[in-house]
Amino acid sequence: KDNYQPGLDLIAQQLAKLQNKNERLIILIQTKSFKPTSRVVPDYMQNSTYDGGDFVYAATGDSSNTPKGRNLALWNTNVKARMTKLLNKLGARFNNEPYFEGIGIAESALGDPVGGVPNFSSSLFYDNLRIVNKSMKTAFPNTVTFQFLNYPQNILENFIAGPAGLKTFGGALGGLGGAGGSVSAA
Repeated sequence: KDNYQPGLDLIAQQLAKLQNKNERLIILIQTKSFKPTSRVVPDYMQNSTYDGGDFVYAATGDSSNTPKGRNLALWNTNVKARMTKLLNKLGARFNNEPYFEGIGIAESALGDPVGGVPNFSSSLFYDNLRIVNKSMKTAFPNTVTFQFLNYPQNILENFIAGPAGLKTFGGALGGLGGAGGSVSAA
């Protein structure tokens, strides 16, 4: 916990290699796995302070409730705080790096929780996802920030153009569900 230096050093090493080739780095923060056994949070977050940190989900509407993977317990304010801290550390180190082109967060689809998930709230999940995106743009004011936004369809318009949407702070989006997978600036 709070030891970001090894990860920052690894990114810096990759960035140096890319710079030598005149190539750019884009990072995607993977907050979702597609295997129920693949955790998306470190061990220290797998407790009640973080509502387990992540949860097993099934495909939305799957009546068999078959586990498909794990997703971040972003409704939890402590999980949101850890994401924000990570983004702030990354931004402090890489925002002004000319070969650090962009940073984004994986798809927005939540899935249906499998089994008992403490304090689960889809509305808080999406509210916090929007807050984390704003924090990411604040941490990276000179860098492209983006959110892959695909589901649920009923939150897309507000998430993009609502009062606290991506458009209000210059976030970008990709993977817009139902729009042929196009990428667009918000």
